[in-house]
Amino acid sequence: MNTKPTRSELRVLQLVASTRGKVNFYILHRRLFLSPAEIGIVVSNLVDLGYVKTTDTGIELTEKGFKYIYSSRTMIADSTEKVWLTVPGEFTTQRIDPYQPFAPSYTKFLEGRTRQKKVV
Repeated sequence: MNTKPTRSELRVLQLVASTRGKVNFYILHRRLFLSPAEIGIVVSNLVDLGYVKTTDTGIELTEKGFKYIYSSRTMIADSTEKVWLTVPGEFTTQRIDPYQPFAPSYTKFLEGRTRQKKVV
């Protein structure tokens, strides 16, 4: 059994903690965009770890869950990093000093100008 929660499990723990320790299964589906099968897997893993317990309509945090969230709050905060905001390395160039003169590449300019548009 894995003792470290996965990313989806961390997201569920974060949501449950932000809703005063209780959350409905439908809210998990709506806010985290998890399918019912994914919710079942994640919740059963969290129950096995002892972080949550199930109720009739949802889940609630246990004392162990509260302690885990409090002790690893930086890890949970870092797990929600927006990876789509980082620019891939292939699209970045060397940083230029703001006070250094810059002239674009003339050859790249010519390559763009020599391409003719097709007239239909």
